[in-house]
Amino acid sequence: MASGSDVSNRDLLNHILRLENDIALLKSSLSGQTFDDAADSQSHRSLDVYIDLRTDSERKPYIVTVDGLFRARVSMSAVRVMVLLVLLLDFKDRCDGGRGILDRRNSIKRAYDVIVGGEVTDLDNTLRSALYRFEVFLQDQKLFRNDKLALRFDFEECRLRVENLKPEMVPNISVSVSSPLPVINEVIHELLSVSPLTRLRREKALYAPAGPQGIDLMLAEIFDHRHPVTMTALFSRPSIQNFPVSILQKMQVSDQRIRRAKVVQEGYQSGRCRCLEILPRESIKNLIRVNSDGKFLWCPEGITSDDVVFHLSHWAELVEGDNSYSLAITDAATPFHLATFELHATSMPEFYTMFMQRTSFEFRNEEGCFIVGERSAFSAISQHVVHRMLNHPTTTRESIVLAQELRSLSTQLQTQGPITVSG
Repeated sequence: MASGSDVSNRDLLNHILRLENDIALLKSSLSGQTFDDAADSQSHRSLDVYIDLRTDSERKPYIVTVDGLFRARVSMSAVRVMVLLVLLLDFKDRCDGGRGILDRRNSIKRAYDVIVGGEVTDLDNTLRSALYRFEVFLQDQKLFRNDKLALRFDFEECRLRVENLKPEMVPNISVSVSSPLPVINEVIHELLSVSPLTRLRREKALYAPAGPQGIDLMLAEIFDHRHPVTMTALFSRPSIQNFPVSILQKMQVSDQRIRRAKVVQEGYQSGRCRCLEILPRESIKNLIRVNSDGKFLWCPEGITSDDVVFHLSHWAELVEGDNSYSLAITDAATPFHLATFELHATSMPEFYTMFMQRTSFEFRNEEGCFIVGERSAFSAISQHVVHRMLNHPTTTRESIVLAQELRSLSTQLQTQGPITVSG
């Protein structure tokens, strides 16, 4: 500790925290308690990491203390701390049911720039070297290792992997990363704010604007993972998830939305993704309607009658196929877009309700949305709005009848041409 006027509240607090940790280690040693004795306790399902400064070393100015599932303390350089911090935050988000940090290497660069500041000479090579040596560093320091479990650094994926533990058990680990240092907390806040689903879990309600970094990223996080998810959608137009990928590419939608369509359609086949889509009958007919210039109402320029016929055929096969997609068509009024999601990423299901803003009839740009992470909102929409639509006297849910309606539209388009509307 510093002496005299150099003693600060932070130094005193850090000294007390270190003493408390040393006492805990001593008690554990004196009691003869082993990891095997306590492996099933709740405290040993947590991973707590505390990052602080060392004032007696310029080369390794940080001290990292690990408690809970593992116990260790090690000094680190700034670049190694930033690697560790990003990997831990990525691991934490995955344990919380998220997809983790999407671009971990770039996040390490951003984190290093925050803590060091300014331009760093040859940062790419510095980080490449640090990442290449990080697995050996973890093994040598035994930072995340005990007799039963270990976290291993995967260089190719640039993320922590759990050894000797099934993937479905990972969410049972509670991860916390804390520090008294403002720069570390700034990095933590920035990186965790990258994921809209992580922010939604924390804030319970979130606005996601239109575009790749808004609603597209939110929906990607809801669907693009290995966990079961169920969507009930009340739309005023067909969703991109029932379009053939080749047509979406021709429409020039974003790569992220094409990826989502692929993931969801594969999820229908495997049973991981379940979807009930409720659409107005009149909006289905809009698929074969064109304006006075011959442009299809629901599609951007360049989409032909053959493309629409292909879409209707693909959709009919999806409706009557042996998969997890269901369609309902109704004449009841549908004045808005909304969707509910039930996500099974952890032991307890998560419930989300998305209210979408209609900004365009086409699929080139998705609308913005407001999404709520409360079961009460999910239940209210399911019990009152969805139930009403499904039980409306004009609603059709039989897959054979619905597939026939879609094929009839396709035949009408092929034999009679598109329907021209004025205005």
